[in-house]
Amino acid sequence: MTVPALVELAIGLSFLYMMLAILSSSLLEYIAQKRNWRGQCMREGLRRLIEDRWIYMAVIRHPIVASLYREETGRVPPPSYMPPESFADALLDVLLKKAIDLDQQSGLDPNTGQKLDAYHKAALICADAGYAVAGAVLPLLTQAQSLEDAKLSLGKWYDTTMSRVSGSYKRATQRRLFRIGLLIAILFNVDSIAITVQMLKSPTTRTAMADIATTSLCGPGSDTSNCIPPPSTVPADLQEVKTMVTGTQTELGRLAETGIPLGYACLGGVTATPDVMKEDMGTTWDACWADWTEAFRWQNSVALILHVVGWIITAAAISFGAEFWFAFATKFINLRSSGPKPKPAVEGAN
Repeated sequence: MTVPALVELAIGLSFLYMMLAILSSSLLEYIAQKRNWRGQCMREGLRRLIEDRWIYMAVIRHPIVASLYREETGRVPPPSYMPPESFADALLDVLLKKAIDLDQQSGLDPNTGQKLDAYHKAALICADAGYAVAGAVLPLLTQAQSLEDAKLSLGKWYDTTMSRVSGSYKRATQRRLFRIGLLIAILFNVDSIAITVQMLKSPTTRTAMADIATTSLCGPGSDTSNCIPPPSTVPADLQEVKTMVTGTQTELGRLAETGIPLGYACLGGVTATPDVMKEDMGTTWDACWADWTEAFRWQNSVALILHVVGWIITAAAISFGAEFWFAFATKFINLRSSGPKPKPAVEGAN
């Protein structure tokens, strides 16, 4: 197989995966907002930092943190992000007030501007009372040269813990993206194996898919007025999700017209079994049952296994994300073209 053919294959598949990944990410983002997964992730990180229940509740209900809540303070949905500066200010203020409650003779005053020594003394009182977070904060305050240094150290401590929690969240997100991608692959019948085989067999199909991708992604020589912009990470509401589903169906319809097997014949899509005609069936269910039986009869179990594997490959590809496939497609689109046109010579240049 020639290099240009492989390039067209890469362009076509990456564009298909990008469109499905955009849809899958939008669905996941909508679900994440409704279930407030990011807010739960932030709270999990705070619980790792602050094991003491009273201190933890006081921090998340602190006025500095309360301004981050979209609804009632300290209740669902919690904020999805807390700046490290806000965490440091809230924690120090909570420790100061707790120290005053523990030792009325400490001389600490929550109504006046505090210095590093006051917060150090407050942390020492709380640590002596058995509050673990005060014991963790105390070395940071001891080593700090100023209150600003102390807050910076607390912010770094907070960021380090949140980075570990964020890593766990990203891994969970990728697993969720795979599951949503598998559902989309089944619903749209996107079998990567069947599509790849068809593109390898048909140069016309392969070239047509590459042309659609080049036009849609603003490749060299394409009309930039109708091209698809780079994938966005802006959270999507329900209406945006519906728009994304419609847009994906339109793009898949364009790709299906090139001859690749997409969708189900009983629902008007293109499959590998075009001999099964919808109009010959009494109902849509009968049409689909006949189509699936014809394609995956028990005596042809290998075809069924390959088809399921094709769905799984599609879901795995979707889990890489739209940004990955956008970058992948644009690189091969540039490789397919003759490269950027040379800049026109400046008039009067030597």
